[in-house]
Amino acid sequence: MALDFIAEMLEELKGIDANSEGAETALQLVEASYEAWMARGSMPPEMLARVPLLLEPQPEGGYVVTSPLLPELVTEGDTISECLVHAEDAFAAVTEIYEDYGRPLPSSVHLDNGGPLLVEALLPIPESDEAEDA
Repeated sequence: MALDFIAEMLEELKGIDANSEGAETALQLVEASYEAWMARGSMPPEMLARVPLLLEPQPEGGYVVTSPLLPELVTEGDTISECLVHAEDAFAAVTEIYEDYGRPLPSSVHLDNGGPLLVEALLPIPESDEAEDA
C-alpha cells in the first residue's frame, strides 16, 4: 500500500521540470494526493496494530494462520517465524481490502504506541538437573 503510493508519486515527480511554470502546481497536486491518501485511514509506517493470531498445526507440517479479530486474514507457513512474516503480508492485504470497501478496521486493532504490549512467545524449557541424572 504505502510502497504503491510512493511509487506512483515518484512517477509523477519524474515528469516535473522544476524550472517550468507548472512545477509548483504539479507539486501541490502530489502533496494533495498524499494528504488524501493519508486521510483514507492508512496508518503511517511507525504505527503498530494489535492483531491476535491463531497458529493451527497441520498434520502434514506447518501451520495455518487465522485471526479471530479479522476473519479475512488467512495464511500459512512452515515455521512460526515464516507464519509471522506471512501474517504481516496478509494483514497488509486485509487492510487494503477494508480501505477499498470503505470499512474501518475493528477499533481494537489500533494500538497506542505508548502503552504496554502483551506478547506471547514459545520458548524452550531448559532441561533440569534431575532429568539429566535419570
